[in-house]
Amino acid sequence: MDAETLYLLTKSQGQPVTILFTSGPPTTGTWFPGALALDSTDVLWICSAGGSPGTWVPASSPWLTPVSRSANTAATNGQYIEATASITVQSPAAVSGNRFAAIADYAASNASPVTVTAASGYLIGPGIPASTSSILLGAQGANVSFVCDGTNWVQTQGAQDTGWVTLTLINSWIGNVFYRIVGNRVMFSGYLSLPPGTSGTAIFDLPAAQSPFEYMYFPLANDGTGNCYARTPQAVDTSFIVEYTGSPSHLFLDVVSYTVG
Repeated sequence: MDAETLYLLTKSQGQPVTILFTSGPPTTGTWFPGALALDSTDVLWICSAGGSPGTWVPASSPWLTPVSRSANTAATNGQYIEATASITVQSPAAVSGNRFAAIADYAASNASPVTVTAASGYLIGPGIPASTSSILLGAQGANVSFVCDGTNWVQTQGAQDTGWVTLTLINSWIGNVFYRIVGNRVMFSGYLSLPPGTSGTAIFDLPAAQSPFEYMYFPLANDGTGNCYARTPQAVDTSFIVEYTGSPSHLFLDVVSYTVG
């Protein structure tokens, strides 16, 4: 913590910053809301509720500390886990202000992801369904950061990333179709071969949490004649339906993308 930052914080709070010679917030004395204390590890603490010793939370700093891991690990407060293999990264204890982060620092995929889990409570963020305690980082460079509100873990940066997932086709449809969720965006890729797929029938089903609130329509590229489009499922109807006219031989789904949550 540099001198200028301490000076500005002191002026903004109207009181001096207390320098501690131990790690962690004050454990003795009577304090008032807004009091500041800098501990021996350069963590700045703010008194959020007065008392003896009151309630203390860390300021927006400190910075996360990068730590490389190749085996399952439980992160400690303030660690940025650089996963170099498909491992599980567990959060620190659910204490208000605790924070951690993880990044997939290898050729990750949906089949070989980093699994980020909450030791207790839930993970909260864009596209993460309610009551979720585990997400994936399924692509190289995928990363996410969380801070604890005392019970759950609130996403502050990055995004979940499932990596590309192969879909199981139904109703005699043939092709290679994939989907991927990054944050709250669902994306598709791949193609369908015709025949034997029949217009107006579902090609696959998606979980309700990955379906938009309303039906959405996308014109599909094709290498034949006629018109074709995809209708995404709705939360109450999980079937992804394709309709076409004419005689296309292939339909391509790369144009289909939408947000959820």
